[in-house]
Amino acid sequence: MANAVDKVNTIAIASIEAINTRTDANIQALNGKEFTGVTDARVLLQQEVDFTGETTVCFDTSGSYPPDYDVFMFQFINIHSNTNDVQFRFASSVADDYNWAVYWNMHQEEDGTDGAHEYVDAHDTLLNANTPYATIAYKMGSVGDESLSGYLTMFGLHEEVPRQQSKVWISKTSHHAEDNYHRYTQNSGRIIHDGDNSNDSVDQIDFSMSSGTFDGTIRLFGMKLS
Repeated sequence: MANAVDKVNTIAIASIEAINTRTDANIQALNGKEFTGVTDARVLLQQEVDFTGETTVCFDTSGSYPPDYDVFMFQFINIHSNTNDVQFRFASSVADDYNWAVYWNMHQEEDGTDGAHEYVDAHDTLLNANTPYATIAYKMGSVGDESLSGYLTMFGLHEEVPRQQSKVWISKTSHHAEDNYHRYTQNSGRIIHDGDNSNDSVDQIDFSMSSGTFDGTIRLFGMKLS
């Protein structure tokens, strides 16, 4: 018969008390290391569940959250357009904000042919365009299985965060497009407040299609300051 376990990492089993019922303040050390708790917790801040027929879905990223959060992450789950061949996009709610972005796409036909990856300058967002809209994915279809999932991560949206005149963001999505291609898209850029690179906060992010309405789920998570 195997010997019974009486120690874990040199600590006697009899000396180990419950952890699940302890708060951080109760736990002094684990394996000789001080335990201070997790500081980078991801917290659900706002949730839109199963919205249908919306032209715009808006999320509050205002000063109600800082200084606790310096990173925001939007999750997209089965985003579906009710209009064929449109772009899924996002914008700051301030019409005078600039968005500057560079867009990449990888795709493959349903039968496995015509696979490619490419830089798509047609969906870049130019700094001098004076428009806040940036494309997350293009060729969104209106058929039932032509939906999109993925995420958008945004960094330093608030003036309280040092050196954040530039509000940087990255999006990655996967979707079945209206042209029967599976498309993986990646876009990245930055929002520039009023086009003058000021340190003012970005207080709201709006999602929409370039035309028509859409359905799906979008969740907003905040990442706490380390």
